[in-house]
Amino acid sequence: MNCSLLLTAAVGLALLAPAAHARTVVVTAANNENSVVLNQGDTLLVVLNANGAAGYTWHVVYDPNGPLHLSGKHIYPGSFGNKGVGSANSEELRFTPSQSATLGRTGFLNLLRMRNEPGVGGGYLWHMMYTIKAAK
Repeated sequence: MNCSLLLTAAVGLALLAPAAHARTVVVTAANNENSVVLNQGDTLLVVLNANGAAGYTWHVVYDPNGPLHLSGKHIYPGSFGNKGVGSANSEELRFTPSQSATLGRTGFLNLLRMRNEPGVGGGYLWHMMYTIKAAK
C-alpha cells in the first residue's frame, strides 16, 4: 500500500471519529422542567404533542445567538382517529449546539405551544435547562 493512500485513509478515519460518538438525545413532555447534558456534536430531539391541524404548533423562545440552534422542525399526523381539525399529532424540533458554544455553559430552552395568528390567546409553556460539554 503506498503512503498517500494510507495517509488518505488515516485522515478519513480521523474526520469520522468525532461523529461516531455523537448522540441523539430525545426528550418529551415528561422532561418538562428537567435538565439535560449535551456533548458538542450531539442532537437534541424534542418530541411533543401538537395540534397542527387546528393551528397550534410549538414556537421556540430562545436567544438566536445562543448555543442551541433549531436545525429542523416537523409535524407528524396522529396515529388514531380523525386526522382533521382538532386531531392530535406530534411535533419534532431538532436542535444542535453551535461549534462555538461555550463548553460547560448552562442555558434554558423554552418552547411555547400556541396558534400562529394575532389575537388568539392561550398557550402552553415547556422548558428545560441544558448544559453543553466537550465531545467525548
